[in-house]
Amino acid sequence: MNTEKKTILIADDEPSILDALYEALSEDYEVILAGNGREAFDFFVANQSRIKAVITDLVMPELYGDKLIEQIHAIDADMPVILMTGFEKEVDVPSLVKRLGGMFVKKPFDIFEFAKLVRGLTADAS
Repeated sequence: MNTEKKTILIADDEPSILDALYEALSEDYEVILAGNGREAFDFFVANQSRIKAVITDLVMPELYGDKLIEQIHAIDADMPVILMTGFEKEVDVPSLVKRLGGMFVKKPFDIFEFAKLVRGLTADAS
């Protein structure tokens, strides 16, 4: 039986969000944290074979989450992604999700429900 944890990459510029997601997911996953989109993309490029899902905030310094997803999908079109934001009133979320694919989660969210969503997203990732 393979007990190696799947790796997920999380990008958010809010340390409290990164800390909460790390706490919620690190028991089941190897969690890589990035404080902005550029850092997340650089890590993805260097380690793409390890990463099974990407979770990103929309509004971040250096590279917004939608651009991060576009760049990741240019490399791996099938990479599962979750886009998070607290700015859903300022952004046309349905068209953004349709364009990018993946899932959308509105901040703030229930951390336990979010963890279930991630487990479902990565269930088929090998």
